[in-house]
Amino acid sequence: MHFLRHPFPRYDSAARAQDVIRRVIGIGSPFGDDAVGWRVIELLRGRLAPGVELLALDRPGPGLVTALEGVEHAVIIDAIRSGESAGTLRRIAFEALERIPDSPSSHGFGVAHALRLAAALGSLPPRLDIHTIELGELAGDGLSPEVETAAQTLAEQLADEFRAMPTRRCPASAG
Repeated sequence: MHFLRHPFPRYDSAARAQDVIRRVIGIGSPFGDDAVGWRVIELLRGRLAPGVELLALDRPGPGLVTALEGVEHAVIIDAIRSGESAGTLRRIAFEALERIPDSPSSHGFGVAHALRLAAALGSLPPRLDIHTIELGELAGDGLSPEVETAAQTLAEQLADEFRAMPTRRCPASAG
């Protein structure tokens, strides 16, 4: 019965949710360049102001939908295979996801699908930034040099962007 009434897991930092106004979500797996979302999260640790939470997810399913709830701004980082050169960085608007088919996933649930579900449930934050990094190799124990460079570049860009943003929720939007 619990699954029917509460199909999505509760986000385990609910006690701190009021302090979190921004969440950076890196999606990945331990397989080669697919770990790039996790790597960007690792590079951002200790570099962002209070009120920004870092989260690494291993699949973009219900956990992603839940992670988007209750924040004013979410940033999603994921690897993509689109035919571009390995390490190519892209920022994609939510509206553009309609033109990007879900890539085959071993989990059967891609980022675009999860975001469309979140939109249907009214769970999208007011601001959503989606960053992709083109995959190179899925084999091996780490990122290819091109993807590692892209991860470092994106982490630096995000750290700069977050430094330029206000760190507190304004009273009109608190609640």
